[in-house]
Amino acid sequence: MMNKNRQNESGNVLWFILLAIALLAALTATISKSSDTTEQNANIERFRIDASDIMRHSASIREAVNSLKLQGISENNISFVNTSTSVDYSNGTCFDCMVFSSSGGGAAYRTPNPSWLDSTHSGDARYGEWEFSGTNDVIGVRSANADLIMYLGYLKENLCTQINTMLRIAGTPTDAGFDQTAFTGSFANTADIGNMSGAESGCFEDTSGDRDFTYYQVLIKR
Repeated sequence: MMNKNRQNESGNVLWFILLAIALLAALTATISKSSDTTEQNANIERFRIDASDIMRHSASIREAVNSLKLQGISENNISFVNTSTSVDYSNGTCFDCMVFSSSGGGAAYRTPNPSWLDSTHSGDARYGEWEFSGTNDVIGVRSANADLIMYLGYLKENLCTQINTMLRIAGTPTDAGFDQTAFTGSFANTADIGNMSGAESGCFEDTSGDRDFTYYQVLIKR
């Protein structure tokens, strides 16, 4: 009789051990899932903040360019000369025509945050620089003339996606004809930025391989 009781007690102990293991496994899975969800939400929020920073800065440059135009500065005289980029944007000696001058547009050139960029391209010549061009026509924006745009290449794909989500642009359009000629006063219809449904700003994948995921902002639509 004593042996039977001990056998029952051993069975009960084993059952409690198995139950404890099962509960521990369930708790671990729940914590892990919760941690993954928290991390995912944090990443989304980070990309949302970064996207807002990028769009806010480019909007400030657009306002500076508009300010110059309101002062009677010709679009051909606008200068993006600055002390930060490797590209020389000199366009005459008109100080009142400079976007990044207190006597001109009054804007500040803001170096892109490294966290925005895909570091695998860090060795490329213009990596980490805002660029300015007058050789691309953004299809669907006003006419077929080349627009004055600013753009930032080498973005992280998820950031590019987040920008388009916030701008209500479906997916990540592709483009293979983008031209990177620096703006120094002249416009030329060298290439098109297509598939953007006439959006004045957005992010596309440069399939020519030069800038990969690229954000752009139209500064003057022509």
